[in-house]
Amino acid sequence: MDRITSLILGRPCAIRDDDFDHVCPTEDPTICPTSSTDTPPAPFVFRHIVSYRLLCGRIVSALHRKKAPDTTEQHVLRIRQELCADLERWKHDVEQLHLEHSSQISSSCHLSTEWYNLLYSNAMLILWRPSPLLPDISHDANSLQHIFDSAKQSITIYASLHKSRKINYSWITLQSVFLAGLSYVYACGRHFRSRWRNPTEPSLQKDPTTIEVVNDTRACSNVLVAVSERWNALRNCHEVFDRLSDAVLSDAIKLQTAQAQHVAQSMIQQPVSINNANFGSGNLMTPRDATTFSPLAVDTEFLHCFDDLQQLYNMQQIEDPIMELSQDWLGYLGNGSEFPEPSYHMSGY
Repeated sequence: MDRITSLILGRPCAIRDDDFDHVCPTEDPTICPTSSTDTPPAPFVFRHIVSYRLLCGRIVSALHRKKAPDTTEQHVLRIRQELCADLERWKHDVEQLHLEHSSQISSSCHLSTEWYNLLYSNAMLILWRPSPLLPDISHDANSLQHIFDSAKQSITIYASLHKSRKINYSWITLQSVFLAGLSYVYACGRHFRSRWRNPTEPSLQKDPTTIEVVNDTRACSNVLVAVSERWNALRNCHEVFDRLSDAVLSDAIKLQTAQAQHVAQSMIQQPVSINNANFGSGNLMTPRDATTFSPLAVDTEFLHCFDDLQQLYNMQQIEDPIMELSQDWLGYLGNGSEFPEPSYHMSGY
C-alpha cells in the first residue's frame, strides 16, 4: 500500500523514519515466548520488511533523482557503496531468522527464505540499474554483471514462488517481474553487442548460453502470463517481453554459432589439440566498413517495442525504473549517445 501511494503522490517509495514519532518495534509482543505447544513461534519479520522498504526509499532518493548542480560523481559512488553495505547487513540479519523451517509449514511468502532472497535481488537491481546521476559509470562491466546476476536470480525465484503458489499475483509483482525480465534482456543485449564490437572486452564474465537464455526467458514469460491474467490492462507487458526475448535468443544462437565456426576454421587452418584450443580468446572479428554492419535482433526489436513501452508509461501502467532503463538502452543505440558505431564484424558472417 505504501508503494502504491508513493507512486500516486510522486514521492520516494518508502516513508522516512523522520516522519514517525516512534521507532520500529524490534519484537512482536503478541507472540508468546513461552508457548506450551511444540510448534516454535513464528519469526518476527515485520521489522525486516519495514527496514527493507526504508532502504529502498533511500536508494531511490539517493541514486534516481534529478542531478543537483553541486552533485559530484565521487559523492554518488560513495553513497552507493554505503547503500550496498546497508543492504548486505539487512541480508545478514534476515539470514539469522532461519526461515527454512517456517517456509515448510507456512503458505505465507513472508516466512519463506526465497522471498527475502527475491527482495535482495530486486534491491540490487535498483542499486545498479542505469542512474541519471551516473550516466557513464552505469555502463561499466561491473554494473552490468550485477544487473544480469540480480535479474537472473529474481526471475528464478519468481518462477519458484509461482510454482509453489506463494507468489502474490498483484500489480506490483507484475511490475517487478517485467523489470527483471527487461533488465535480463538488456544485460544480454549489451554483452552480445560488446562481443561483436570488441570480443576481447566482453561486458559479462561469460557468454549466456542458448539454453540458459531459453530457460530464463521462458520462466519469466510464464510468470508474466500468470500474473497478467489478473490484470487484463497489462497483458501487453508479456507480449513486449516475448518479442524481446525471442530476439535476444536469436542473437545468442548467432553468437554461439559464429564461435563454433571460428574454432572449426582455426583448427582446420592450424591443427592443434582440443586441450590447447583457446575457446575463450574470442578473436572473432575482422575490420570492415561500418555501413554494412547488421544490428542485433534484440536492438532492432527494442526500437520496434519502444512506442509500446512509452504508451504503457503514459498510461501509468509501468513505473519510472522501466522507462529509465529503456531510455538508457535507446541512448546506447546511438540516439544522442556518445558510443561509436561498430566497425567490425564476426568471421563467417
